[in-house]
Amino acid sequence: NAFGMGIDKPEVRSVIHIDLPDDLESYYQEAGRAGRDEKPSYAVILFNDADLLEMDGRAEKNFPPAEDVLRAYQALANYLQIPVGAGEGVTYEFDLIDFCARFELDTANTYSCLKVLELDGRLTLTESLFLPGRIFIPLTNMELYKFQVERPDYDTVIKAIVRSYGGVHSDYVRISETEIARRAGIEKNELLHKLIELHKMEVIRYIASSETPRLTFYEARSDAGKLKIKPESLQHRKERYQARLSAFRQFITDKNHCRSMILLAYFGEEDLQRCGMCDYCRDRNRLDLNDLELSAIEEQILKFLSHGPQLPAAILTSMPTMQEEKLTEILRWMLDNETAGMDALGRYYASCGENKS
Repeated sequence: NAFGMGIDKPEVRSVIHIDLPDDLESYYQEAGRAGRDEKPSYAVILFNDADLLEMDGRAEKNFPPAEDVLRAYQALANYLQIPVGAGEGVTYEFDLIDFCARFELDTANTYSCLKVLELDGRLTLTESLFLPGRIFIPLTNMELYKFQVERPDYDTVIKAIVRSYGGVHSDYVRISETEIARRAGIEKNELLHKLIELHKMEVIRYIASSETPRLTFYEARSDAGKLKIKPESLQHRKERYQARLSAFRQFITDKNHCRSMILLAYFGEEDLQRCGMCDYCRDRNRLDLNDLELSAIEEQILKFLSHGPQLPAAILTSMPTMQEEKLTEILRWMLDNETAGMDALGRYYASCGENKS
């Protein structure tokens, strides 16, 4: 994100997004890292239909139903053994992975539930400094098996690691020390000692987790059956989040407007002109026509196509002053921007969202 790159790093020539931000505010800040020295620079977004589907589902994922939030709250109270009326102002060590495994909860959904409870002023989860542990096993399967036979005192731990985390022989994988200890049937401190010893013997490469997250209750624990989540903590925030997502989706999928004009209009600017530099404007610039000229020609073509699909030769005949090469470019532009379509016979038609091929 924008905060990792420095404010005025001068030589950034391009910013490429391979994950879609949540909103135009984030994109504006991140894309703005390029060209701080006022030299030509580019912002590129790479996405496909799967990315759009994932983005469309973010609101549901980040703002789960109230019943999920209440279920997570009840499980949290059980996990931390907090009776009704207790816990206010108390801070607890909290392992999300272990919590979800013990109560068979989905990790992503549960994390979102905790964030809703945080927005509601019930608790806070300190996690900014937490980095999960990571393990990589450099030995072959045969070498590892030989070690387990020779050192049976490490066998249970190794089995718990291998059975819990696929790909551990290929690269570092994120692990939960608490979960491994539980599966190996030993105390966490004993596990940590064994992992360090295995690392020293070069059986594994182990990077320990940096810090255990902590969870603080701002209010005394309530009866989950009587807990009421404020609308502004869930539904209202979800609606605002969805609106920001929708605005960003329009920005990247719109084929009929200058990107800069869309962006500036979102931030309330009124005196808008095409930037001449974005993908939309570059397509327009290739036509060597100004906005009024192109709009007039496009309207003339669409009026002719309203009588039915037409071959390019017929369209050209209806526009005697138009050069064939220029018409070809305009028709290609209309196809790219989905104001016109082409059927199986090579005829153009006015596009109204209906597939005529």
